[in-house]
Amino acid sequence: MRWDKLIINGSSHGSTTAARFAQDQEVARVVMLCGPRDQDQSWQAGPSATPANRFFGFTHLLDDGWTGHHYCRSWQLFGLQGMGPIVNVDDTSPPYGNTRRLVSAADVGGDSKRAHGAVQPRTSSPRTADGDYRYEDVWQYLYTHPVDLVGEPAGNAPFCAVDHALP
Repeated sequence: MRWDKLIINGSSHGSTTAARFAQDQEVARVVMLCGPRDQDQSWQAGPSATPANRFFGFTHLLDDGWTGHHYCRSWQLFGLQGMGPIVNVDDTSPPYGNTRRLVSAADVGGDSKRAHGAVQPRTSSPRTADGDYRYEDVWQYLYTHPVDLVGEPAGNAPFCAVDHALP
């Protein structure tokens, strides 16, 4: 297996698994959709075989994992704040300031469960007036943006001030 050529991806708990795997095995890129959900653990701050600039996260702002601060906390523990601010894709175009932390507030009818799945291509994902997936450019970015192009360090998100101490 050529792990250095592999993109590992997951959504929800699958993004937690992908991220955890990438800490143990260096891969080309990790795409974390609607996750990872840390459950207030600090394992994300541990050593990682895959450099932080290869981790990309995307979630919806109504997702329970976001409102519960799990995703933003995990992103901070991975050190993604060192690669740019949290960017709302609804207001910005690629390359999103070269950040690794993307969010959306697109209309999902106020449904947090629909918001959870909205960031992956499926029926709950928002569509354009033409019926195309609204996040096509986002997904293209997540899977193909050069990992060496990173945004300006942004610091921790003030709304996500949580204890990052290791056990």
